[in-house]
Amino acid sequence: MPPIEPTEQQKTRRKMLVAKKETLFRRFQKCYDYIKDLKTPAVERSFTVSLNSLENSRTQLMEVVDDINLLELEIDSNFKPNYQCIESADELYCHILDAAKQLSNKNSSTSSPPVLSPSTSSTKVELPKMELVDFPGITKRGLYSMKTSKIAYAIMKI
Repeated sequence: MPPIEPTEQQKTRRKMLVAKKETLFRRFQKCYDYIKDLKTPAVERSFTVSLNSLENSRTQLMEVVDDINLLELEIDSNFKPNYQCIESADELYCHILDAAKQLSNKNSSTSSPPVLSPSTSSTKVELPKMELVDFPGITKRGLYSMKTSKIAYAIMKI
């Protein structure tokens, strides 16, 4: 079946999805580019900050690429879905995670032991004082159970 002419709504949706895909991919590329200059404190800081949104960007990129492929299939049933963008982003993602791991190892080996803040240090918790009531060890229910047990025992002996 030949491809149909896309509607204006489909054209607009395609433009928006492609723009979003390109923006998300640029996040990966930008983070990857930081790896070259990680020795610079400002670049290292930018790299670690950009790591915070990377997993979310990866998920969004997969969803957007799926949406683009579905839209293209609506327009042309002969369209072959393309996931090359995800493959490229995953390649960058793996390099970024490796660099983050190396940076973390480097920082942990050169830094001094962490100083515990009041929120992370162990503190002694004191509970309020309570008055304890004298308890003989038998509840009303227990007495009832004992009485019924004695009666049942007596009946069995008869």
